[in-house]
Amino acid sequence: TLPPHVLLPTHHKTPEVILSVDEQFRDEMGDLDMLAIGYLGYLASGFKGKDTYESTSNAIKSVKGLSKELKIATYTPHQVSRLTDTGEEPELGAGRDSGVTEETAEFVFALWADDQKKGAEERKGHVHGKLIKSRHGGVGTKINMLFTPRTLAMIPENDLLYKKAEDEIRLARIG
Repeated sequence: TLPPHVLLPTHHKTPEVILSVDEQFRDEMGDLDMLAIGYLGYLASGFKGKDTYESTSNAIKSVKGLSKELKIATYTPHQVSRLTDTGEEPELGAGRDSGVTEETAEFVFALWADDQKKGAEERKGHVHGKLIKSRHGGVGTKINMLFTPRTLAMIPENDLLYKKAEDEIRLARIG
C-alpha cells in the first residue's frame, strides 16, 4: 500500500495553509507520511523577498521547517535554468536559484529524457534519474525508467511492470 500523502497545488501556499491541510488530513485519514508541493518556483512567488532568490530561499526554508515540524518527507520539484539544454543531464547548479536549494535540501534528484533533445525523431519514453546531492551518501546513483504516456507512470527498468510499460508505449505510437 502507498503511504498516506497529499499533493498540494502551489497557489501561493503559506505555512499556515499547509499546516491546516495537514491537520485536516490527519483528522480524516490519519498520519501524513509525505507532502508533495506542486512546484517550488510558483510556491516561492507567494513569499516575500527583494528578488526571486530571496523569495525561493524563504519558501524552501519554510518547507524544510514544516517538514521537520510535521516529521514527514517533503517532495518539492523545481525547474532547471534555461542554460541547461532540453534532454541533457542537469548539473547540481542548474536549478533556478539553485544556491539556496543546494544549501537547504537533504537530497536533490535530477530527471531528464534523452528523447526530448533537439533533433530526436521518436519519443521512446526513456527517463533518467540521478541523485546529485545527498547528505546521507549515494550521490551519483542512477535509475533508468520508462514514462508511459497513457498512465503517466514512470516504471524503473528493473520493475516487473517494465515490459507492460514498453507495450503501452508501442501501442501509443500505433494508436
